[in-house]
Amino acid sequence: MAATSFQFTYSGTTYDITTMTGSGYLGLFANSEYQTSVNAGGYFMPWYGNQLAAEAFAAAGYNAGDTLFSSLVNDGGYGPAFIYAEIDGYDFAAWNGTSVESVEFQFVPDIVYAVATVAVPEIDGDLMPQALALTGASVFFLRRRRK
Repeated sequence: MAATSFQFTYSGTTYDITTMTGSGYLGLFANSEYQTSVNAGGYFMPWYGNQLAAEAFAAAGYNAGDTLFSSLVNDGGYGPAFIYAEIDGYDFAAWNGTSVESVEFQFVPDIVYAVATVAVPEIDGDLMPQALALTGASVFFLRRRRK
């Protein structure tokens, strides 16, 4: 897994996006390993099956200013691959140095591809006292009701 990542909100859900490197995996994505359900590693591809979503995620990676997602790390001069289909090879969206492009590749020995996890919202420091006050009020209300 790469040391860098970025967050992107798409259709109301915020994702943490990072990369993995794979080789010899034709058939991996067709077997639902990373498609819409989370695999054992906790990663998935919410853009799988949707070219426009893959392009939006790829553009977000570049626009976030993340050096990995704006680097041309794959053969042919492409950034990390946001894979959205696999038929005779795999189709992906990636930064090409000037814009986001959708590409179809046949088997490549190694490829850097993007994966996501759903971001866990951070608890704001001000939220904790409110939660405790609400819990205390609930206990008080329940005790008064029993009397």
